[in-house]
Amino acid sequence: MVSGPVAPRTEIAVGDQTKKMASCLPCTFFMVATGYPPNSIHLGRGESWAPLYAPYNPGGPTEVNEPGVIRDLNNAWYDACAKFLTAGLQILDDDHIAADHRASRDAARTYLTSNKGTTVAATLILDAVSMHESETDRINRTLR
Repeated sequence: MVSGPVAPRTEIAVGDQTKKMASCLPCTFFMVATGYPPNSIHLGRGESWAPLYAPYNPGGPTEVNEPGVIRDLNNAWYDACAKFLTAGLQILDDDHIAADHRASRDAARTYLTSNKGTTVAATLILDAVSMHESETDRINRTLR
């Protein structure tokens, strides 16, 4: 827990190497899970996002601690995905979900609680965003 005032973070695009001004939903999950929430998110598409599974240092050396840091960040993300999906499935009661989505909700809830391992929620999220559609369209369809 951080005590005292926290300096605000600002993301600024500069030069031709920085393009990101808002985070997609899966990236936002990762950033929140690791303690660095983005300044803004978008509900566009996130199908190209994936957690880092190996050090990425083009043209540079890999430090000995990098694999452990990556493991710890990904583990925090796995835990957060389970919390986010569990909370979302609780919110989507029959009054807050389209009737034709209830069976999918129930199947996701059963699968998530079936004790299939610590990465199941993250895998469900990555599978969902690989369907090449914006999150806005999915959310609107589910809530209709």
